[in-house]
Amino acid sequence: MTARQLMAEGRPFCYYVPIDSHVPGKGYRPSVVFKDVAGHFPNGGGETAPWYWGGDFKAALEICKEKNLEGGVSPEEAEAIVNSSIEASIMEGVAR
Repeated sequence: MTARQLMAEGRPFCYYVPIDSHVPGKGYRPSVVFKDVAGHFPNGGGETAPWYWGGDFKAALEICKEKNLEGGVSPEEAEAIVNSSIEASIMEGVAR
């Protein structure tokens, strides 16, 4: 499923900044993580240009926290969503 499809079905999500998503001269490319869905979806792609947050990781994390709060997702809820995605990834690995 695509991120767009998951959003359309109303799946809870949060923004997330992977430590390895830094693009020199641009910042960190945030991803979207969905509850109970393995992995993350980097923003942009296809015909949509990606966007970046912060010049350093700490600044990117602060922007991420602000954007999640604007979307009604508390830091605790964001952590729970990310953890559910990690658990889904582990379970996919176990099922193989």
